[in-house]
Amino acid sequence: MRKFILFTILYVCYITLVNSEFVCPPGKKRAQSNKEILVNGCGPNVTNFWTKVSHNIATFLGKNFESCCNKHDTCYGTCGNNKKTCDSELKFCMKSVCRKKKFFNKAYCYSTSFTFSTFVEKVGSKFFDNSQNSNCICISN
Repeated sequence: MRKFILFTILYVCYITLVNSEFVCPPGKKRAQSNKEILVNGCGPNVTNFWTKVSHNIATFLGKNFESCCNKHDTCYGTCGNNKKTCDSELKFCMKSVCRKKKFFNKAYCYSTSFTFSTFVEKVGSKFFDNSQNSNCICISN
């Protein structure tokens, strides 16, 4: 029981640290910066372990979901958007791609889309936060 409580406390601390919403100081509000939002298909724009993971996922997904992933990147990079909404839109877009597949490819497509969208929901918080921090600025009210 102690291990479970310790794990729960550590997990809550981790989520609190990872989920750092872009916040402006008092008297200022969030606004979209003039920077171009970077899209990169189905993978994060980082240079570490995740680069290898994303490359493997992107190769596995092929080009089928590239437009969905690019829309998702744009959603993450649009200041003030909600991560849960962006992730839901990704899942819906991927399912739409799968609906157009032939019978034998449908099951594989749905399975892949479910796996990828669930992965993004679970580990995408830091990427969402980084994108918000890169694309939001604070302006006077």
